[in-house]
Amino acid sequence: MGNCLLDGLNSLEEKLPIVGDVLGLRLYVGIELVTNRQTLEPAVAHASYIINRAKDYGILLSTEGPLNNLIKLKPPIVFTNENADNVVHALDRILTEDYLQI
Repeated sequence: MGNCLLDGLNSLEEKLPIVGDVLGLRLYVGIELVTNRQTLEPAVAHASYIINRAKDYGILLSTEGPLNNLIKLKPPIVFTNENADNVVHALDRILTEDYLQI
């Protein structure tokens, strides 16, 4: 399940410039958000928006890191591949909203 989640999130990194990096081990995953991949300018306001919007999809996320631009996922033990797909699809929808276009 961890690989399923990481594969899906890595596909978002390839597709969306706001995703600077996807970090993780098994189900402990972080998504670094940046406004510019060259300068790695942190997307702090965007991270806050995303964690609040994710609640509309029933997904609880938090921000981490010294600049709070790292979105952290810590799914429950009963997390399935279907849950992983749902998280990736929800994040894809949220990350492509007009508010987040950089």
